[in-house]
Amino acid sequence: MKIKFSGLLAFFICVWFNAYARAEDYKFYCAVDSQSNCKVNELHKLSWKAVKPEEQIKFGYNSNATIWCKLIYQRPHAQQSFYWLFDNIHLDSVTLYKNEKQVALLGDRTNQRSSFLHGNAFQLVNTSANDSLTLLAAVKKMHTTIEFSMSVNDADTLLTKSNRRLAASFTFLGIAIILLALTGFVYYRLKKKWHLYYLLYTLMGVLFVLVNLGILRYFVFPEFLYFSELRIYSSCYWYLLMGVFLSETIHFKENNYKLYQLFMGNQYAVFALSILALLFLFTGNFTLLQYTTYIIFIVFFVNIVVLFRAVWLAFQRQEPLAKYVVFSFLPSILWGISLILNIAGLGAYLKGFDWINWIIAYEMILFGWLLIKDYVLTIESNTLLEEKIIHTEKTTNKNIESARLKERRQISDLLHDKISTDVARTMQSLDLDEVAKAREHISELGKNIRNLSHTILPVELEHGALAQAVRHHVNNLNADRSTELISFQAYDFPEHIDKSLALSLYLTLLELLQNALKHAGAKSIRVELYCYPTEYVFTVIDDGKGFATGQQFGFGLNNIAARIKDLGGEFSLSAKPDEGVNCMLMIPIENTH
Repeated sequence: MKIKFSGLLAFFICVWFNAYARAEDYKFYCAVDSQSNCKVNELHKLSWKAVKPEEQIKFGYNSNATIWCKLIYQRPHAQQSFYWLFDNIHLDSVTLYKNEKQVALLGDRTNQRSSFLHGNAFQLVNTSANDSLTLLAAVKKMHTTIEFSMSVNDADTLLTKSNRRLAASFTFLGIAIILLALTGFVYYRLKKKWHLYYLLYTLMGVLFVLVNLGILRYFVFPEFLYFSELRIYSSCYWYLLMGVFLSETIHFKENNYKLYQLFMGNQYAVFALSILALLFLFTGNFTLLQYTTYIIFIVFFVNIVVLFRAVWLAFQRQEPLAKYVVFSFLPSILWGISLILNIAGLGAYLKGFDWINWIIAYEMILFGWLLIKDYVLTIESNTLLEEKIIHTEKTTNKNIESARLKERRQISDLLHDKISTDVARTMQSLDLDEVAKAREHISELGKNIRNLSHTILPVELEHGALAQAVRHHVNNLNADRSTELISFQAYDFPEHIDKSLALSLYLTLLELLQNALKHAGAKSIRVELYCYPTEYVFTVIDDGKGFATGQQFGFGLNNIAARIKDLGGEFSLSAKPDEGVNCMLMIPIENTH
């Protein structure tokens, strides 16, 4: 056991010693050429400083124009391939010099590609083990701020890192394609602006990630020389589209219109300034380009504050998606603020730029899931609604058939109890030569036939005489009673109204009277019609058994409420147990013509 432990300890010591010895094999130095005019044979004039491996070096138009880098390699390895790595693939150019002669060139502004996706890497020239190797590199990035670091790595390490980046890139692209396809289908089905904004926002995010990771340059457009600009503008427009998408998600315009106007005004300003910056870039006016970029970042900062305010207000309003927006927006806010402060030289930028890729992937997946979830819930809601409609149609058809059967039974009872009796009495009187009685029976028969006709559909409704038709029906209901059961009054009500309205209201009043007589057991019912300058008002009040108003309406009352709503009116009802029911219908006169 002691032997095994000793062997393991010796192994780790050996690995550590080799790593330490390898780190001691090379030294890095850098010097600033603020005017980008120093020649390779004049580098001794510059002020050089030592740089640690993987130490971040920041430069750009708001700081420095060119960084000269020096690598002194004490013991080059003849058996292994080592590379001098500049870990940022978005440098404009990295020019390698040996013995004051240019030997290699890589970078965004060149048509040369590195052997590895992880960064700009130059293979170290093998020499004998006793020689030292000194290399120089001029690193340029003229039109923006950027960071990079230097290190020496073997081919296997760089290949592993590049393969990891490639795997992450294609995994991201696969997820993005699936989400875009699903969301595109959802937008095709629902036609919501929310889904369209997500599609545009995600497409721009995917473009930025593919540019930022170097996929487009290495595998699609190797000769294209403006990926630096495409990277900046795609990130800018991704942020603009994200703001529009989030504002739609939290209903920004509907709830904070003035704040929304400020936000959208800033969005349009950023878009216009970005076009202006592009013009300055291609005309070579780098001073105006720099100032325009500062203004863009200031407006961006203002809009971040405005949008965060809107998101917080939505969260306080308990908007359904506000909590998701808060969780998704916070990383973007941190990134945006750190980037702006870094550009202005007011703060340290979070190390590296690739983590924005993770923000885009995180937001893309989160909101894609929410959109698909919204679609599933919509489908489920529509399915339940369709089932409810089918159930309602079945119930309606059942009630219609029941009402028809009831009407037929009423007509059958009238024919049997009145008409057939009158006919039999008339025939008997004629057989007995009682002509006077036969005439009385025939007169009674005519009266009953007329009453039957009015029961089916009063003739007064043909002329829109609603009040007259109701009065006639009430008189018929009171005719066979010793005391008045139903009272009817019309106050300033017109003699004639629209025929279709008269028929609809007549059937409604009949149904209310039927409810009061049959279900409520009312002993007194009051029916009143009013005409006001802007509306008709109808009331039906009974002293029946009533009910608790918290109960759900039955089919009949729901049918009445729907009928009145179709007429543009209102149906209200107040009731208490054992205290009767008070129903009121209000119909705007302007909707009755």
